Amino acid sequence: APCTVDADEYLTGKQVAERLGISRSGVEGLIRIGALHNHQAIEFAPWRIARSEVDSAEVRALVKVLKRTGRLPRGECLECQLSLTTPK
Repeated sequence: APCTVDADEYLTGKQVAERLGISRSGVEGLIRIGALHNHQAIEFAPWRIARSEVDSAEVRALVKVLKRTGRLPRGECLECQLSLTTPK
């Protein structure tokens, strides 16, 4: 049976990096802190990352911090850290 998942709903790691204007390691960092979730159909298959997560306000704010400081916030409360680093 053909796959019923809309290919437009998911991006590969490379596509995410290009869409956000960051490196592959930046994408891996967003996954590590839980801002993005990658899925693989089988081991070694390309990552599938939901476009809705990539386009979320949280991820966009984190990418701004990453581009400005060269690093992602660490710790339990990303929202708290984002509020301190995001201009009002």
